[in-house]
Amino acid sequence: MGQPKLDMLDDLRIGVPVVEHPRADQLPDAKQVRRRVLIVDRNENTLIALKRLLGEASFDIVTAGGGWKALQLLGQGTFDLVLLADDLLDMSGEEVVRQVRSGRAGTPVVLMQSFPPSDDLAVRYARLGVCFFISRCDLEAVAEIVHDYFSRVGFQCGQSN
Repeated sequence: MGQPKLDMLDDLRIGVPVVEHPRADQLPDAKQVRRRVLIVDRNENTLIALKRLLGEASFDIVTAGGGWKALQLLGQGTFDLVLLADDLLDMSGEEVVRQVRSGRAGTPVVLMQSFPPSDDLAVRYARLGVCFFISRCDLEAVAEIVHDYFSRVGFQCGQSN
C-alpha cells in the first residue's frame, strides 16, 4: 500500500542535525574571558589612553594607527569589537568599515567621531552596520560604551571566546 505515513515529529526530525549543547559546568567563566578589542586612531595619545582605560578592565587591546594596519590585523586574527576613528590619514573610516564588512561581517564597529556626523554620513555608516557613534573627545565615555556593550552581549555577539 505504499510507504507508511510519518507522524509530524518524524517530519520535523528529517534532515535536522543534532546539536549538543555544553553543560553549564563546561561553559567558560565570563570573568575569565578576555574580549579582544581593536582600536584604530591616528592619534597615538588616544591609542595609549584607551589602551590604558580598557586594558585595566581585562580586555585584550590591540591598536592600529591607520586603516591599512587595522585591516592587516583583522586579517590575522579575530576581534570582538573595533573602535574606529573617523579621521584616519591613510583611508576613510567609511572605507575601513566596508572592508571590515566584506571580510568579517559580524565584527561590531563603534565609530569614534571628532564632530557629529552629517545625516547623510550617519545613514551611510548605519547601512554599513556601525553599532554606535560616539565623540572621541571623551575617552572615558568611549570606555563606558565598550563595557556596556560587552555586559549586554554576553557570549552571543563576540567573534572569539
